[in-house]
Amino acid sequence: MALSNRDRVGRALEVLARGLGPFVDRHMAAFLPPGRDWLEVMTERARREGRPGRMARSDPRLLLRVVAENPRAFRRPLSKLELAYAREIAEVANRWAHLEPFSDSDTGRALDTIARLLRAAAAETEARQVSELLPDHGRLTMAAEGSFAHEDGLTKPHEPAIIAPAGRRQTAGGETASDTATASGEVMEFRDRDGDYLAWVAAHGAGYVINIGRSGHGNARLHRSSCGTITSRAPFTGSDIKVCSESLAGLDEWAFQRNGAVPQRCGICHPPSGAMPVARAVSREANPAVMPGPIAAARMGADTRRPGLQVSPDQPARPSKYDALRDFLAARQAAPVTLTFAQIDLLVGTLPRSARVHRLWWRNEDPSHHHCRSWNDAGYWAHPDMSAQEVTFRPKPMIRPDQASSG
Repeated sequence: MALSNRDRVGRALEVLARGLGPFVDRHMAAFLPPGRDWLEVMTERARREGRPGRMARSDPRLLLRVVAENPRAFRRPLSKLELAYAREIAEVANRWAHLEPFSDSDTGRALDTIARLLRAAAAETEARQVSELLPDHGRLTMAAEGSFAHEDGLTKPHEPAIIAPAGRRQTAGGETASDTATASGEVMEFRDRDGDYLAWVAAHGAGYVINIGRSGHGNARLHRSSCGTITSRAPFTGSDIKVCSESLAGLDEWAFQRNGAVPQRCGICHPPSGAMPVARAVSREANPAVMPGPIAAARMGADTRRPGLQVSPDQPARPSKYDALRDFLAARQAAPVTLTFAQIDLLVGTLPRSARVHRLWWRNEDPSHHHCRSWNDAGYWAHPDMSAQEVTFRPKPMIRPDQASSG
């Protein structure tokens, strides 16, 4: 008799308990004072919080709670991403305990994440047992690295989906079908096509994914394709869309063209920072003829329209990490732009603590500081919102003709 999705998830949780138990015992024993047992600690904690005190070492939900509530005990063997797997599986276990249904996509993702956590806990035998719970010829197949992809209506068995440049899906056998995903070079956009998106993630374990609103504008967040937060809950390409590429610079370019800013990086999987906007601005700086706005004028002479600082050829400005912010703003060609403090971190390195807590750090008329000079040189004034941890850069007011002539 074929297993139901709930049966598969239930059996996977049983295997998880067998593989995770020794791992939790070992690391909690090293973390707690001698003579203290983690089960006693968790029981006492539950009673203090008014929760049921009866617990068992074989309960997978308890083991996951131990990992989630004692992250310092596991920060050496587990990465932040793998700790996030434990939190994700805990939610799956709660859904299973409350008799909620599991779709094929939910089941595939749950088993995939359980197998990943077991491998991180050095329980390879149990990880293989979880992988084997997926049917050999069913609607879900597990990729070699533990990711999964839909086969229903996507490709023939063992034939990966290929997104053709013309926006039509093509199988390895040469057949094509209508598709809403579009491709621009190495960057692919997926709208209303969860299956194709999951297939791409399964085939590109080292790739990157931007999650952004359906319009393609606004807050963009970049993840590694292995990040559990972008494949844990369907629908994936409905209200939000996914933009995928193996090229980090390509995705930064995609977001830069639409929003004038590189995407924020996920705080769980921590993809690396890109240098696309900075590199593009530096290339403009090397050729002043194509540089926009006040920066070009400063290199070639005086800017009579904006009260920006003049760059004296006799006293060139010292290099500063905030030059990247200056060049980024110059590339906006006097268009307003709002950047979060995290996005500015990606451009300049890391903002100091005072930038996050003191509004005066963003004062506009203090050329003695490199950071103030950066947006002034680009022809902007900064308008910080400390509660939102973001700053809007707006073009500086134009000089009236009578003011310019009076100088």
